[in-house]
Amino acid sequence: MTLPASGTISMSNINTEMGRASNYQFSLNDSDVRALAGVPSGTISLSNFYGKSNIHYVRPSTYSITSVTGGSVTNPTAIYAGKTGPLNTSAYTTVAHGALGLVDQQEGITYSGFGSGTVTGSLWISASGSLSDAGLGAISNIQINGGTVYTSPDSFSWTTNVYTGSINLSTLSVYSYATGGHNGPLEDGDTCTSTFDLKDILVIY
Repeated sequence: MTLPASGTISMSNINTEMGRASNYQFSLNDSDVRALAGVPSGTISLSNFYGKSNIHYVRPSTYSITSVTGGSVTNPTAIYAGKTGPLNTSAYTTVAHGALGLVDQQEGITYSGFGSGTVTGSLWISASGSLSDAGLGAISNIQINGGTVYTSPDSFSWTTNVYTGSINLSTLSVYSYATGGHNGPLEDGDTCTSTFDLKDILVIY
């Protein structure tokens, strides 16, 4: 929840926002309380807590592209550039691969740089894809720290919590790829292409 934007704020309101018992005894000068207020030092009062929330939203800050012939990644920073607060799907990264070269080529992108430390929270991902497959198994895939959490043999659109629990922000990486290619002459019609739109990657804790 979020503290009131105006009016009365009590010490019990702050306790509730921080996930503690309402009658927990604390000082406004405590470091964790100052962190919630956004006032690391100096004068602090209850008015500093207006509209503050103890919920943290963390996105990746960097990426790397695994590039092959026939594939592309557009707007790679759209996952995090200018996005703050809750899930935001207004801009997205597109990973695509067409029917060029040999079958089972991949175009991929890995996101990392979520911060440091281990938190208890949830990892949310929003994505959609359009796949065309004529016998080759077109795939759009998402992996977290090397383990697959989603793979699709067809078109899709979803926003989901892919993991809840302990998350090491320092080592967290999210990899996704699209496949494409053909088997033999193109006239055989044995081709696959895929386009994968990553709309948001968000850790909430």
